[in-house]
Amino acid sequence: MNDMSSDETNSGDDIEEIDNTCIYWSYHGSRCKNKICQNTKYCKRHKKKQQYIFEIMSAKIRGVKTENDIYEILKHIYENDTYDTNSEINNSPESKRQLFIIILDYLLPQKKIIEIVQSMLIHHGGSKRQMINKIHELMYNTYLLSEDDIVCNKVSEIQTWFRKYLYRKITEYNTETPENNEDPFTYDSIEEIPKNCKFSYKDSKGHVYIFNAVELEYFIRHQGTWNPYTKEALSQSIINRLHIFMKYNKLKPKTDEDVVWQTPLHAFTEVSQLMEKMGFYNDVTWFNKLTIGTCKNVIKIYRDLSADITGGQVYFPFGFEISEKNYVFEFCKEIIRLFKEADEHYLLCCNFVKALALNIDEFYNNLPSWLLNIESPMPFIDNNSGAFYMYVQNLLDSISTLENEIRNVQINNTNNEYDEDNIDYDYTNDNLGYAFNIRYRYRYM
Repeated sequence: MNDMSSDETNSGDDIEEIDNTCIYWSYHGSRCKNKICQNTKYCKRHKKKQQYIFEIMSAKIRGVKTENDIYEILKHIYENDTYDTNSEINNSPESKRQLFIIILDYLLPQKKIIEIVQSMLIHHGGSKRQMINKIHELMYNTYLLSEDDIVCNKVSEIQTWFRKYLYRKITEYNTETPENNEDPFTYDSIEEIPKNCKFSYKDSKGHVYIFNAVELEYFIRHQGTWNPYTKEALSQSIINRLHIFMKYNKLKPKTDEDVVWQTPLHAFTEVSQLMEKMGFYNDVTWFNKLTIGTCKNVIKIYRDLSADITGGQVYFPFGFEISEKNYVFEFCKEIIRLFKEADEHYLLCCNFVKALALNIDEFYNNLPSWLLNIESPMPFIDNNSGAFYMYVQNLLDSISTLENEIRNVQINNTNNEYDEDNIDYDYTNDNLGYAFNIRYRYRYM
């Protein structure tokens, strides 16, 4: 059985308050909170609803939430005689078994019984009474064994051996040289990862990787079941091993409230991983080029591209501003807000990536072909807007002679002269290189 002891204990005041509280329990509910009447254990409302099972149930101050609570009820029943002194019920094992079944059937709905059975790794088929019988059988046998000192000692020896064996299995690759030198989430070196957090595994190619277990579990839960270095899928056995490792070392899963960015790199890492999850290839180092000016340009282009799209004003709205001191964190928080809801507005995410590509070469050079084929509505054309350049791209897509222009320019450049009759452009020679570069670049975006 699982060791599920309570995380906290009742203070003396809490116990005294409960001792003065009515012991009536509602069906599939909870204990009454009314004060008891004089010379009785029930309140005025329930004093005529006295049942001997409430006497037993009142021994459970906290109620029944886990299998450990149920086991305590069973122990209490078998270690004490019935409180129903006015009845003919005897204290035989069978009577106690029936009493246990009655109490559980009264206290817990079938859904809760199924949860308890599943947590105890018992097959949950059959009726509610049949499942309660299975719970009783397992717990009663556990209770009998717990009363035998010889058995307890043997069980203790087995537990000690198993814990040592389990530890060797969940840390078997920790002494091998890993492929990575640092944790990809905290950027701590492998040596800096606390021993009880150092989780290792070997991939399909025999390469060992080491991670901070808490960070990896959070990544898997929010981003996907793949190695953040290689993108190789993590098998279910590796994920199960990670969960066992965390339970063994009593590591609590990380929550969203626990996420605090200490450096811009931490913020970029979370953004990078989320975008990767949504299908947009990137490298966290590409974000290092995001100055405050670049961020403002990206926001402006994104707004231009998304102005006429439903929900386009929800993210990076016109009231959104970034400050000189915290622009990285402010910018990244809004990106995460956008991409976390990507399933509802994927086109907006595509527009954002296009906006990044217009400002950061690495994003532009790695734009996938499928993204280029997604058209972005153009609310207006302005030479000072990023939308203008995206519009130029769409125009150039229809020009079938662009390759000939490129070859002509290359030949003419070699001859140090330009044949303007054979090239379709309206720029002066001083601007030719820049203007043609813009045209060529956006033709192949």
